[in-house]
Amino acid sequence: MKREILEQPFGPEQIKQREGNFGRMLDYIEGHEVTGIGR
Repeated sequence: MKREILEQPFGPEQIKQREGNFGRMLDYIEGHEVTGIGR
């Protein structure tokens, strides 16, 4: 995999949110996005 691809930031559509402890919102990236399958 090329380094340029790995250095690209994630797009806003790839960043998900869920509710965590005490009602706080957590941002996360799904696993397939991190491994590059979804890119």
